[in-house]
This record gives sequence, structure tokens and C-alpha cells, in this order.
Amino acid sequence: MAVERGTTPRERRVFSALGELPDAVLECELKSPTLIIIGKTVALSPRWPWKAGEKAAEGGGTFVLQEGLAEEDTAAWFERDGATVRKLRAMGNAERKAAAAGGESAR
Repeated sequence: MAVERGTTPRERRVFSALGELPDAVLECELKSPTLIIIGKTVALSPRWPWKAGEKAAEGGGTFVLQEGLAEEDTAAWFERDGATVRKLRAMGNAERKAAAAGGESAR
């Protein structure tokens, strides 16, 4: 996902498979400042354009451009999908602990 001018009325978002993202950004003419977000968390966005669990098509040139701030109340999204967010946070914490434990045993 690439987000141009995030949190402003002129925000634009491009959702795409990672391999297609550079071409999608060029085609949509996104300009700086643009933030690139990579990974499974992109699909958690309340603005994810595909059906639940569906991924962007790999190699198919498929991307979705969205313009302007979302109308949806993101607080409602976080209420609905909060369990997923908490699970991802717990997974990240577990990975950090494992990495720290591995670093300590190497000393």
C-alpha cells in the first residue's frame, strides 16, 4: 500500500501486490510525501478494497486507487476488528521476546 498525503483531504491510497506496487505508484502519479506500507497489516485496513481474506492479484497488474479521506468511521472498524489487532500485537511481542532471548544465548 502506498499512501500519498496521508490524513489530509487530498490523501490518495494505492493498494497492490508488492511486485506491482512500483508500476501502480507511477501510473497513479503519486508524489512525495508518500508512505509505503508492506505486509499482512495492510489487509487489516478498513479501506482494504478486496473481500475479507482476499489478496491483491499477483502479476495481474491489478491495483486499486482510492482518493480522499474515508467516510467510514474507523473507530467502528477498530471495535469490530480489535481482536485481530490484539493478536498481531501479541505475535509481534512474542517475536521480539524470542529475538531477545536468542541474542542473550549467543553472548
